Amino acid sequence: MGKSLYKHKAWERLQTAKWCLSQGYLSSCASNLYFAYFNYFQHVVGTPPKGRWRHIGIAKAFMLTAFRTLNFSPEGLRRIKEAYDDLYGYRLRADYAPEEIPSTALHLLEEYINLLSEVIRNES
Repeated sequence: MGKSLYKHKAWERLQTAKWCLSQGYLSSCASNLYFAYFNYFQHVVGTPPKGRWRHIGIAKAFMLTAFRTLNFSPEGLRRIKEAYDDLYGYRLRADYAPEEIPSTALHLLEEYINLLSEVIRNES
């Protein structure tokens, strides 16, 4: 799969996350939003060294690649990495735990949607 297809997947999952949030489906929002970030990271870093990306490995590769090739500021990279790390925890709760994502996460999920939207728009 080409890099541009990963960017398309990221955008599609981001739009799905927005819709889920608008409907109050916080678990589906969190899961889709996490994978939107993951797919965007795949777009930026490209081919994995061992056949497929792992969740922690792709974040490390993204940080290095984005800083060198996309000229992200250290602060911008920190925000993206924090969002990714938070979303990983939310995704585990959403997909595997017998509990709902709390409504207190709504504003944070919205912030993470806006952050990735801005990153993708500014890259284009």
